[in-house]
Amino acid sequence: MQNFKREAVVTVSGLMNAEGEDDRIEVISRGVCYRKDGAFFILYEEEDPDLHSTIRNIIKVTADHVDVRKRGLVDADLSFERGCMLNSYYNTPYGRMEVGIFTENMDFREDEDGIRLELLYELDMNHRHVSENRLYMKAEYN
Repeated sequence: MQNFKREAVVTVSGLMNAEGEDDRIEVISRGVCYRKDGAFFILYEEEDPDLHSTIRNIIKVTADHVDVRKRGLVDADLSFERGCMLNSYYNTPYGRMEVGIFTENMDFREDEDGIRLELLYELDMNHRHVSENRLYMKAEYN
């Protein structure tokens, strides 16, 4: 695989089901995608209207692992690996929370138009089950 770097339009759509209620998010932003040493990276920024701040995101995807790094008023290093429960911390202006992520499934595809990533996972906070989640991300090359 050859290394590359391309500008892209990044769309992130999420669905969280907590206690039978659905909550949806969608973020559309300009970003950059690149491949280096066999890993794909997606970099983009998102505006948080509730916190009136910008959050910088770096997504790293390998064959069997996804890492999400968020920096801003919210800081997080989240990891996803199919069939594994991985723990992390989520730092917000309201305090620090321990987060457990059990990844049920992950699907990653790359073609001439861009990158597609889908994650199905369960989220625990402070050792309590919180929600079932689906995250879909696409980065369409310019």
